[in-house]
Amino acid sequence: MRHALTAFLLFLASRLLALAFTALLLMAASAQAQTVGLHLASAHSRPGFSSSTPGAYVMDAAGWTLGAYRNSFRVLTIYTGRTWSTEAAGVQLAVTAAAASGYNSPVIIVPTIAVPVGSIRARAAVMPATKSGEAWAAHLSVETQL
Repeated sequence: MRHALTAFLLFLASRLLALAFTALLLMAASAQAQTVGLHLASAHSRPGFSSSTPGAYVMDAAGWTLGAYRNSFRVLTIYTGRTWSTEAAGVQLAVTAAAASGYNSPVIIVPTIAVPVGSIRARAAVMPATKSGEAWAAHLSVETQL
């Protein structure tokens, strides 16, 4: 019984991931998408969390953001929200508030800084702990403007 439930949950997670990436691709293909990025990896304040956090995201010109990644708990996170940013000398400071699956809290607030690296930007984020006593994470993404 337990094996069947695990297999079903893995099947469901793979379908949700496929759906999330399809939505990302559709948004990126539309005229609304301005930024397309890849989630790469995270470092944590305490051991026991996954540093492999691959995924993708898109953001439109107004800051509406949609993404999906494998989070530090090794489960799929799908998120949608709004990003507010300011930029000076090519460096962008931003904060994203989003509804997100896969965490103890359904809402995440993530401050970031993005710096140009050739034709792309490297974005560093601070992922605060979602529950008292949990680890916080520093996260790295890369992105390009369309």
